[in-house]
Formats: sequence, structure tokens, C-alpha cells
Amino acid sequence: MKNMQKSSRNELSFLHINSNRWNSAITEYSLNLAISLQSVGSENIAIGLREKAFFKRAKKSELKSIGLSRVHILALANALRRLGKRKFTAVLVYGGKEEVAVRVLVKIGFLKTSLIYRFKGEASLRKASPLKKNFLNSNENVRYLYPSYYQQNRCLKLGYPLGDVLNLATDTKKFFLNRKTSFAVERETETI
Repeated sequence: MKNMQKSSRNELSFLHINSNRWNSAITEYSLNLAISLQSVGSENIAIGLREKAFFKRAKKSELKSIGLSRVHILALANALRRLGKRKFTAVLVYGGKEEVAVRVLVKIGFLKTSLIYRFKGEASLRKASPLKKNFLNSNENVRYLYPSYYQQNRCLKLGYPLGDVLNLATDTKKFFLNRKTSFAVERETETI
């Protein structure tokens, strides 16, 4: 942690928060995305549950990593405090707990970012309640990422917002293979 430095003003910096406990597809997507973004020169910091798959693999892949005992607003605020004052280009969250925590921390001004990406890897079998729909659509700075058009369509039917489909390593119109890391990287580095 002590060797983490503030990103320069011109450098893109991304914060990835994943509370998934298993070595699953969502863990794979989050790691591939962080490593891909890092391979084009952006700063990427991974926050995950200590001793769980995402954190262990992020640390092993040499991403700047912070381990938490649980994803909670106070624990996340403490981790962000250790990083120092900075603004992230985007914060990418991979689960509901971290989405809520990040939205609250942004709202109260503790976390600085102009964009939150929520990766939606699965859709609940229940439709979103009116209250949840209001929450999901309450912030124009939150964008949704889906792993496939099938998943996006499932989520849309359940009341989740329209988002972008991100097929890492398969969408050749949007990504190219970086032979050095064997991950797909978006051709335009200004956006995710």
C-alpha cells in the first residue's frame, strides 16, 4: 500500500471493486478488464475480499490490490482513505453491495469519479420493484455493462437499464488482441 502513488492528471485511472467470493465468470471478467486496461497504460486498482479469488488473483497479476474483510461503506471508505485524495476516471463494480456503497460514497463526496460502471453478470429471476427501478435509474453517471446481448435482453425485461455489451476477447470490431498479455484491449483508450 505504501508504494501506491497518485495518478498523474493525464493518466486514466480505474478502480475495480469485486466482492465475489469464488473463481467465477464475474471474477474472470473483472480481472481481464483490469489487466487489459492496465496493458494500455492506465492505472488500475483492485479492491476485493481478502483471501478470496479476485483479490488473490489481482495481487498475483501485479495489479495494485487492497483486501477487505467485507464490502461495506465504512470498510471501503477506509481503503479509499489509504489511497489518498484522487479522482478516478471510472469506478467499475461487479456486484450489488459494491454498487450501493460506491453510489453512497460518490453522493457524499468521499469518492471522486464522474462515471460508475456496473457489470451485470446475472439477472435475478424477479422483476425489479418500482423502488429498485427508481434506484437503478437515479444516477445518469452509472452505466451498465453486460457480458452478452442475451444477458442484456434478460436484464432489460426485468427492468434493468440499457447498457453496453462488453465481450472481452471476442468482439473484434471493438477490441484487438494484445499478444503480449493475450487479453483483448479496446482500440480507443479514451473509453472503456
